[in-house]
Amino acid sequence: MKVLLIRPGYSIFERERFSMAPPLGLAYIAAVMEKEGHKVKIFDGIAFNWKNPIFTQKNSENLKYYGPTDEELIQVIKKSAPELIGVSCLASMYAEEAHHVAQIIKLTDKDIKVVFGGVHPSALPKETLKDPNVDYVVIGEGEEVATELANRLEEKQDISSIDGFAFKSNDRVIVNPKTKFIEDLDAIPFPARHLLPMEEYFMASKSVASHGGPTGLRATSMVTSRGCPGRCVFCSNHSIWGYKWRARSPQNVVDEIEFLVDKYKIQSIYIEDDNLTLDRKRMEKVCDEIINRNLKITWDCPNGVAIYTLTPDLIKKMRNAGCHSLAFGIEHGDPEMRRKVVCKPIESEHIKKIVDSCKKVGIPTTGFFIIGLPGETEETYKRTVKFAKETNFDIASFFIALPLPGSDLFDYAVKKYDITDLDDFSSRMRMYGPNIPAVTDSFSSEELIKLQKEAYKEFFYHKICLLYTSPSPRDRQK
Repeated sequence: MKVLLIRPGYSIFERERFSMAPPLGLAYIAAVMEKEGHKVKIFDGIAFNWKNPIFTQKNSENLKYYGPTDEELIQVIKKSAPELIGVSCLASMYAEEAHHVAQIIKLTDKDIKVVFGGVHPSALPKETLKDPNVDYVVIGEGEEVATELANRLEEKQDISSIDGFAFKSNDRVIVNPKTKFIEDLDAIPFPARHLLPMEEYFMASKSVASHGGPTGLRATSMVTSRGCPGRCVFCSNHSIWGYKWRARSPQNVVDEIEFLVDKYKIQSIYIEDDNLTLDRKRMEKVCDEIINRNLKITWDCPNGVAIYTLTPDLIKKMRNAGCHSLAFGIEHGDPEMRRKVVCKPIESEHIKKIVDSCKKVGIPTTGFFIIGLPGETEETYKRTVKFAKETNFDIASFFIALPLPGSDLFDYAVKKYDITDLDDFSSRMRMYGPNIPAVTDSFSSEELIKLQKEAYKEFFYHKICLLYTSPSPRDRQK
């Protein structure tokens, strides 16, 4: 079967920094489909014309759109002449563009079958299938489900029993819940990067600090494990990977790193795992493999590393294996909020100990914090800013609590506001702004935006003061 996989373009505020990485989810699906004999192409709308964004305005905000025009997309579809098109809808903020792509597909050829995948459609399959231009939804990780769909469509077999799959039947939406996850991740081929415009990503990574990595290096992304046992209230990623942590073997992980170095001359890698270091012994073996093979790379973890999994010894080994920075999801400076609301019972002293350990071996750190969770007050907000300042982070990022579909926070917000139109509610997650529904009774959306700005101002003013008041290396020697 001829299959086209599409990552839609996307819009960001004009003031926001652009970042671009390969769509690994589509590349993994393509690799498995190719192995099954399907003819697959990938069209990455973001990489298509990233150097020349289209400037638009919406709700008095200036936006930059990175992606194809409708006519350019039509030409891509006609040239590929696919029977099945998979559209990536990774998060709710990208849903508008994804549904627009589906509309263009059906206008080009109404007989092409359209299947959506990603966190948003996995969390809201019924709402996604309200769109007459969307035929199917893959729920959760897509390699096996999407390939089985292509196999059955090609052989004109019944598709109604596919696990982790939603479809329409007689004006009804049928949802088959996800019950099976891939256990042996080593059995999956490496992502089909040969179907992607890899040089475009390298150019982007050298001109901007993609995913927080260093500029000036040939960089790319990879994934070494799936799933996370954590139950953080704001996280929606389990809609794709589930709660069971599954990992590739150290040998398989470093085989891919070596392939990236040899094939693409990669110098830096950002590992996109949700919980890279959950198994400390595995992480140590990965580091040992990198060191033993003498692979001269740097790497970081833009999604953050679970700080409760780290020890000073592991941090030192990670540094020796090329780790150049670490980010930690601390979420809140108030221990009670961390434990009871976020559902992440990390001790404050352990956080400070690990951050100090990173500092000792030369690994810069970033702390991720969330403002506006349920129960947030002026006092708890101040504790977050105070904790960010008194902990030895090099950078702090303050996010406004966002009830993303698939998260417990979304369910809380739906109940709190008595929401009935989930599709409309989820569309408000598109971008930060006054339309974001506040999930705390203490602050409005506008007030949370103001607090976010104040938190950044206070933290970085504190860092500047430390810079000018700290003794110089010469003074310290005295």
